[in-house]
Amino acid sequence: MNTTITPVNSVEYDFVLEIPATELTPFIENKLRQVAKKATMPGFRPGKIPKQLVKKLYGEAAAFEVVDKFVKDTFEDEVSENPAYEAFGTPQMTVFEYAEGQDLKVVIRFGVYPKFELSTLEGVQVSRLVNPVTPEDVQGQIDYMLLRESTLEHSDEVAGEKSVLTTNMVELDAETNEVKVLGGNEENATIVMNDPNLLEVFKTALLGKKAGDVVQVTVKHEDDVHVHQRVWQVTIKKIQERNIPELTDELAAKISQDQVKTIEELRQLLEEQETAAREKRSNDLVDNKIINEALKANVFEVPASIVQSMLDHYVKTYKEEQMRKSGGKLPDSYDENQYRLSQTKNAEHAARWMVIRDKIVTENEFDILEEDYQAYYDDMAASLGFANSDLIRSVLQQSNDDKFHREMEEKILSKKALDFLRSTITVVEKSRADFEKERINQEITFLEQQEAEINAKVTELEGGTEEDVARDLQEDLAGIRMEIEEMKQELANVSSEVDVKTE
Repeated sequence: MNTTITPVNSVEYDFVLEIPATELTPFIENKLRQVAKKATMPGFRPGKIPKQLVKKLYGEAAAFEVVDKFVKDTFEDEVSENPAYEAFGTPQMTVFEYAEGQDLKVVIRFGVYPKFELSTLEGVQVSRLVNPVTPEDVQGQIDYMLLRESTLEHSDEVAGEKSVLTTNMVELDAETNEVKVLGGNEENATIVMNDPNLLEVFKTALLGKKAGDVVQVTVKHEDDVHVHQRVWQVTIKKIQERNIPELTDELAAKISQDQVKTIEELRQLLEEQETAAREKRSNDLVDNKIINEALKANVFEVPASIVQSMLDHYVKTYKEEQMRKSGGKLPDSYDENQYRLSQTKNAEHAARWMVIRDKIVTENEFDILEEDYQAYYDDMAASLGFANSDLIRSVLQQSNDDKFHREMEEKILSKKALDFLRSTITVVEKSRADFEKERINQEITFLEQQEAEINAKVTELEGGTEEDVARDLQEDLAGIRMEIEEMKQELANVSSEVDVKTE
C-alpha cells in the first residue's frame, strides 16, 4: 500500500491511496470466508456452500466492502486524525479506479482551515444611516390603514384622480387597428387612477371619461434598435370612488387590534414601531459593511467544498421559496447552473466570513451564555410581535430540531463576532441624503474600476485573433459607461434635492 498527500493550493490537498491487487486479495478472501459461514441457499446446509459459488455470488460485493474499509480507515489515520491537517469541509473523491482482481487507486481532495493572522479593523470608518421618523411618515402609515378600511361606492361622475375603474381591455393590431386574435385581452380589469405604477398614457386617456366610454391607448417602448408599440381599446364599465372613513378612537383601537385606545396612542405606537424597524435596518446595514471590511482586511482562500456546500444551501432555499410562492412549481426561466454561477461570489464571501467569525470566537474565547440565549429569544419575540419571550423560549427549548439549534448558536456567535468588530471601528452617523450620496459614489467607483479593467482587455485584444471577444467587451464597456452616467445623474438629483431643502 502506498499513500501520498500533495498540496493543490493553500487550503486543499489530494490524498492518494494505491493498493496492489496482491495486497487486497487476502483481505477479500477472508471476507468471503466470513460470508460463507453465514450464507444460506436452498440445497446446501448453512455454511456449506461451495467456495466458487460463494465467490460468484458475493465476490464483487465483498471486494468493494473491503476496498471501502481500506479507504475510510486509511484516510482517517493519515488525515482526519493527523494534527498536521485541520480538515475543513466535506472530502470529495475525485478518482476511483478499481475492478475485481485489479489494483486500487483512489484520490480524495480535502480542505483545511486557512492559516492567517486576523487583521484589525482599528481606524476603519463605517457609515450608519440616521433616518428619524417624521409626523408625515406616521400620517402616511395611518392613511394606508384607512385606505384598507375604505369601501368602494358607485359613482355616476366622470373618472377623477382617485377613481377606481372596472374596464374591458382589448389589444389591437398596431397597423390594422383590428382586434388581435392572440392579444392580451382582459375582462373586468381594475384600474386605480392614483396607482403610482399606472402608465401616464392610461391616466391621461381615462381622466374625465364616464362609464360606457371607449378610449384607445398606445403604449410605446424603445430599445437600442426599434420602437415597439402596443395599442389597447379600453371600455369603461363602471366607475367607483373610495369612501375613506374618518379616524376615530374606536377605529384606532380596531386597526391596532386593541393595542391602543386613542388616536394619539396610535400615532405614538406607529412612531415607536417604525423607529425600531429603521434602527434595525440601519444596524443590519452597518453589520454588512463591517463584514465587507473584515473580508477586505483578511484575504485568504477557502476550500472549494465549503463554497459548494454554501451554493447547495442557496439552491435548496431558493427552490423551496419559489415553489412555496408558485404552488410547487419552479419558474420556467430557472436555470440552476446560471443561478449557481450568479451566487458563487456570495458563497465565497459567506464561507470566508464564517472562517473569520470562528477565528474571532476562538481567539477571544467567546462562549454562549444563558443571557445570550435569552437575548435571542427576546429578539425573536419582538420580531413576531409578542409582548414577551416566555412562549418562544418554552417552544424552542423543547424542540428536538438539532439543525435549528445549530443555526441559533451560529447566529449568536456571529453577533458576538460582529459586536467585537464593531467595538474596534468608528461608526459615523449620516443623514439619508449623505448616506445615499456615499452609496452612489461607491457604485460609481466600482463601475469605473470595471470600465478600466475591460478597457485594458479590449486594448490588448484589438487587432489580434480574438476580435469577436473584443467586440463583445466593447458592448459591455458601453453598457457600463451608460450605467456610470445614470449613477452620476442620480447623484446630481440627490444633491439638488438637498440644496432645495436647505434653501
